[in-house]
Amino acid sequence: MAKLALLIRGTALLLCLLVFQAASTSDGQASVSRACIGSERDALLSFKASLLDPAGHLSSWQGEDCCQWKGVRCSNRTGHLIKLNLRNIDMEDYMGYSMYDYMGYYSDYSYPNRGRSLSLSAGEMSSSLATLQHLRYLDLSWNNFNGTSIPIYLSSLKSLRYLNLSRAGFSGRIPSQLGNLSKLQYLDLSWNYDYYGNKSYILDLAWLPRLSLLRHLDMSYVDLGSARDWFQRVNMLPN
Repeated sequence: MAKLALLIRGTALLLCLLVFQAASTSDGQASVSRACIGSERDALLSFKASLLDPAGHLSSWQGEDCCQWKGVRCSNRTGHLIKLNLRNIDMEDYMGYSMYDYMGYYSDYSYPNRGRSLSLSAGEMSSSLATLQHLRYLDLSWNNFNGTSIPIYLSSLKSLRYLNLSRAGFSGRIPSQLGNLSKLQYLDLSWNYDYYGNKSYILDLAWLPRLSLLRHLDMSYVDLGSARDWFQRVNMLPN
């Protein structure tokens, strides 16, 4: 009986040790997987350096662990950056949906909260975001990117499922290379124009049907006047 009791206690102790070791290993792996990947942190910092941020929206972007920065989310499994949400809530809350929204003259450059938008410190947005190849979600909406064109390099982010570039002060031609984003399910390009009211525009929508997984598309106020067969192209999208 004494030997049996000793055996039971020994077995229980062994099980406790195994459970503790498994928990420690699991915690260690989770900690490692959530740690910021250095090259992706550098990409974010390069992107930040190309911006003016008068309201301090990116003030948390400092320190080693970029996964803890505002607007940034990393995969718990791999540690790669999978979500970047820089939507300007201040601007959205101020604007709401006024009559000027629907007229297309909501005066992007005159309302009081304009000074709280992210904007470009130089002529163009840093291309460092192109290195974020695991990014699934990108929202740059309600900012002011000074009437520059939508960067072609965004079309290299092949893991994107969600892309929102609405009301971000882009203008010029919308790149057909966006058709390379074959995993996209959500695409919003609406209400983009520069200080002079020049809209973003599309010349050819042949790329659009390649987005076979698309479930949401908003191109409100995009100039389609020169686009060939745009109605047929849109109808080729899945219902």
